[in-house]
Amino acid sequence: SLLEILQTPVASWTYQGQDLPYQPNVVTPRLRAALAAGDPVSIGWVFPDLGDPPEAGPALIPVDRIRGPVLLLSAGDDGGYGAAYHEVAVSRLRYPARHIVYEHAGHPIAAPPYRPTPRAAPPYRSPAVSGPDVDFQHTGIPAADASARAGAWREIREFLR
Repeated sequence: SLLEILQTPVASWTYQGQDLPYQPNVVTPRLRAALAAGDPVSIGWVFPDLGDPPEAGPALIPVDRIRGPVLLLSAGDDGGYGAAYHEVAVSRLRYPARHIVYEHAGHPIAAPPYRPTPRAAPPYRSPAVSGPDVDFQHTGIPAADASARAGAWREIREFLR
């Protein structure tokens, strides 16, 4: 079940076979109640509040050590961690950074630009989130998602050029 997955502390990323530091998921009463009722859940309900960078401790990615320009792309209506986490990163970068926020776009901007935009009204089963049989609430407007994915692809290509 999603609840079991979320309550199991495990790193999402490893480096050379070792778990990288992470902030554990937070199972809030709101999330627990929605799961118990079979209601759709928001992926954002499991992300802990980032708080001030010192509070994140070792889980804070040391972006201040990056030696070059950075491009950050955010969905303004992500429903997950979204732009707030990126703003913390931008404030700590030493080299030029460009942070683009696509207002009204939801989490699906992470999909490639050629992938069809879901047309079902939320809630719908997310093709982007694998896991247990749970309905996820998605925010954003499908047309804004499609536009953001195309715009993000252009920005990435230009950045890499």
